[in-house]
Amino acid sequence: MEPICPKCGKDFIQRTHREGLLEQLLRVIYVYPFRCQLCSHRFLTMQWGKRYVKEADDKRQYQRIETHIPITFAGDQIEGAGVVKDISMGGCGLELAAEASRPGRSSNCNSGLRIKSRR
Repeated sequence: MEPICPKCGKDFIQRTHREGLLEQLLRVIYVYPFRCQLCSHRFLTMQWGKRYVKEADDKRQYQRIETHIPITFAGDQIEGAGVVKDISMGGCGLELAAEASRPGRSSNCNSGLRIKSRR
């Protein structure tokens, strides 16, 4: 049986990394940390008899969902167009058009653009 988030009651959860010595010790009795992909609540739950294999390649807290959403963006310092390639609760991956320019100037932006939500 897959765990359910105790905060929102949904089952869209993902196993997350252990934090601290106590969580390391709890694995002996099959207690593991999870994070809800919808409300971001982190919780511990018992998964009796189940062992999780550590995945070294991907250390993301949230599952990424592939998308192809065309976007345009503009701000005080930069403007341009691109495509949202993947999205998660923690952010998104953008593929920018060949040139993102600063208003009134000709310059390129090939990386470093981060869009964050304000809470």
